[in-house]
Amino acid sequence: QNIGLNQLHFIPIITHRILLNETLAKAIDYKIEQTIKIIKGHPDLPNINLFKKPFMKDNKTNILITIRGTNIEQLYKARMIFDDLLKGLQFHLYNHSWVTVLFDATGQKFLHDVQTRTGTYIWWNWKSTFLSIFGEDHACQDAYRQIDTFIEETFSQREHSVSISIPEGCIRQCIQNWSMFRESNNKQIKITINIIKHLIVMIGDREKVIECEQKVKELLDKFVNSFNQSNGKKTIDMKNICPICDCEYDSPYVLQQCGHIFCRSCLSAYFDTYFDATKSFETFKLSCPCQECNEVCLIRDIVSILGFERMARLAMIAFQIYIRRVDSNLVQCMGIDCKQVYRPSKSSSIYFCNQCIKVYCVSCAVEYHTGMTCEQYKKLHKEKNEDAILQYNLGKLSYKPCPKCRTPIDKYAGCNAVRCTLCNIQFCWRCQATDEIDIHKHFMDPNSPCYNKMLDVNMAEIEF
Repeated sequence: QNIGLNQLHFIPIITHRILLNETLAKAIDYKIEQTIKIIKGHPDLPNINLFKKPFMKDNKTNILITIRGTNIEQLYKARMIFDDLLKGLQFHLYNHSWVTVLFDATGQKFLHDVQTRTGTYIWWNWKSTFLSIFGEDHACQDAYRQIDTFIEETFSQREHSVSISIPEGCIRQCIQNWSMFRESNNKQIKITINIIKHLIVMIGDREKVIECEQKVKELLDKFVNSFNQSNGKKTIDMKNICPICDCEYDSPYVLQQCGHIFCRSCLSAYFDTYFDATKSFETFKLSCPCQECNEVCLIRDIVSILGFERMARLAMIAFQIYIRRVDSNLVQCMGIDCKQVYRPSKSSSIYFCNQCIKVYCVSCAVEYHTGMTCEQYKKLHKEKNEDAILQYNLGKLSYKPCPKCRTPIDKYAGCNAVRCTLCNIQFCWRCQATDEIDIHKHFMDPNSPCYNKMLDVNMAEIEF
């Protein structure tokens, strides 16, 4: 039997996939299950199917969430719910000094320990403007407080600093015996060596710095005695003196750009000072250590001293510093855990990430909304109803959303005149009436449905 073409209806099935790494999926596993239940039971999303299954990638068990449906508007509503879940709790780094605290070796170890202690997952972008904390709400708040406290305590401990000049002829011994200096403070303060200015710098708690200062001076006295004993009767040819350590060359190396000669160990120690992702773009210029020379070190010189593996690490740090520049034409991919970058100047509306294997909308800052214009997507996002999600999460608890910002508020006792601590709106707990200045007059108005009900009792019946 022939069927007319006008009787055929082709309904496309639209699929959206979300891939989460193992650690992130574990941190928000309960929230994922909650979100799936919300979407499956949502009355406005009857044509949406959800699937969650393990997915192997790079020998790791990741989680693949698939959202599938035939109604594009319903699919994007479901996707928005997951997008909100994947935003996490953001900890903004408002000051560059905060970046130096969290992204040095001590700070990164602290963040790793916080993840372990709280069961959260912490992700940051290369521009280092914020952290995203993923996990259960109480765990995220706990991690947030720990990070905030760590920054505050670190700054209080950094108030005291001491610099000690390295005696003539001792810089090489300081470099070769650097582990002795690190052991002298038990890693309780930050101790660094400035091989160009010939200084040892200690920063931290005042008492710990004073204690470490005495130990450092004792070590330097030993180095001075050793130097005097070995060089007291030796005639030194200044042409064979390394500009960094002020000693005779030990395995000399010539920088090919400028021709200056240094000890290999001194150049290695000098390059080591640049393994710091918190440096600014201006201070990261890796040039000849001689103060009167401003020639940039060639890559082949750096590779010869550091080796290919350490050079690759240094290049990655340099790249991170570069894209933090305000005028940089590179932006990190929007995908969580994606380290790829793209050029906004060449991708004004959409871009394809060859690492995520996804297309993103630059204007909406989300994975591309196929079948919708940016205006349609933003309108849908603005009109979405989050009350069902809120109600599901809060259950039968005595919470109510703020009438203005929708923040959950709990009132277990007391006055029905409530103020939201987030947006500062005042409102009536009984009928949700709002007032920007003072909601109390709402309970004194005879025409109000809540007249004399500020305390859930008739005010006229209160005996004084």
